[in-house]
Amino acid sequence: MPEFSGRSRWAAALDDLEQRAHDAVSAWESLGSWQPPEVGAPIPRGLAQRAAEVLAAQRQAIAILEAEERKVTSLLRALNKVPQPFPGDTPVYVDTVS
Repeated sequence: MPEFSGRSRWAAALDDLEQRAHDAVSAWESLGSWQPPEVGAPIPRGLAQRAAEVLAAQRQAIAILEAEERKVTSLLRALNKVPQPFPGDTPVYVDTVS
């Protein structure tokens, strides 16, 4: 039975990763490109604080994405250093410890 349990857990993990990938693609595609409103005037003074908060949230999102990009780049560099037993083989997954 332990093998079945391990298989079930891996299947659930793969289901989760597949759903996360689908969700990420769907979210990215739904963003589209942003265009400022065509009002011919600057943002009203009463919305300046909210605009600053949105800007701070965007900067935080950028920082998170940049950190993830650095992590993925580092993992890819490490992965490229792993000797391949057979030419053309590519690793399926890499265990990491954070």
